[in-house]
Amino acid sequence: IPVARQLRDYIASRAGHPYIDGIPYKDFDPLHFHRRISHKIGFVGGGQAPIVVALGKSDGALQPDLVFDGKYFDKPIAAERITLADLTPERIAILKNKAEVPILLLESHHMNAPAEMRAAIHRLMAAHCNTPVVACLEYNNVPLEQLQLYAAADAGFLLLDGLLDGLLLKSDSIPTRQLVDTSFAILQAARQRVSKTEYISCPSCGRTMFDIESTIARIKAGTAHLKGLKIGIMGCIVNGPGEMADADYGYVGAGRGRISLYKGRTCIEKNIPEEDALDKLLQFIESDRKSQ
Repeated sequence: IPVARQLRDYIASRAGHPYIDGIPYKDFDPLHFHRRISHKIGFVGGGQAPIVVALGKSDGALQPDLVFDGKYFDKPIAAERITLADLTPERIAILKNKAEVPILLLESHHMNAPAEMRAAIHRLMAAHCNTPVVACLEYNNVPLEQLQLYAAADAGFLLLDGLLDGLLLKSDSIPTRQLVDTSFAILQAARQRVSKTEYISCPSCGRTMFDIESTIARIKAGTAHLKGLKIGIMGCIVNGPGEMADADYGYVGAGRGRISLYKGRTCIEKNIPEEDALDKLLQFIESDRKSQ
C-alpha cells in the first residue's frame, strides 16, 4: 500500500501539466507489443535488447554497456543529445541522411518528461526516422528508493510500448553503481533483458510453515551468482505451484518443517527436511544446468 500511494501521488502530481505538442503515430497499437524499428549500430538498436548507459563506470558487478561523458561515448559510436523541440522536419531530415547514424540521447525537462519523450519518439516514427533512442531520465535530490519507484514508472511504459533502445538514469545524489543496477532491474522487470536471478515469493499467510523472510535471504545468498534464473519461494503447497508457474525452480512448503522442490511445475523431490532443502535445491540447479 505505501508503494501504491507513492506511485499514485507521483503520477497525480503531473495533473494539469503544460501542453505537449505530440500526435500519436497512426500505425502504433498500444494494445499489442512491438519493438520500434531502429537501425542496428553494433550492439545497439535493430531489435536487440535495450542497453544501459551511464555517466561513469560502476564499482559493482553490473557494468553499463556505454559510458557517456556529456559529449561522447566510450566506444566508437556517435551520440546526439536531443529533445522534442529539436525534432523539426529539418532536423529529422538531417538525421535520416547522416552517413554515420548516431544514437539519440532523448532528454526532457517537461513536468511530464516521459510523455514528452513518447511524443518525440512518435514523431520519429511518423517520419520513418529509425535512429536508435536512449531515454535520459534525471532524478535529483531524491533518495534511492524514491528514484527506483519514479524511474520504473517513467521508463516502464516506454519500454512496455517497445519504444526504447536503451536507458540512462542520472542523479546528483545516487552513486553510479546503484543507477546502473536500477537500470538493469527496470529492463528485467519489463521483460526486455535478463541480467540477474529473479525471485518470486508469496507474501505468506497462516498456511506458511517456515520463516519465509529468512528463507528468501538464504536462498538469495546461495543463488545470486546464477544469471537469468527465476526461483519461486512459496509458503505452502495450496497456491504455491500455481503462483510460481513461470519459475525455473521452486521451493515450496509441504508441511511443518518440510519442503518440496520443483523444476517448473514438476515436483522433483517431496517432503525434504527444511534444514536440508536449500543444499538440495542448489545441488539440483547446478546438476540441471550442467546437463543442459
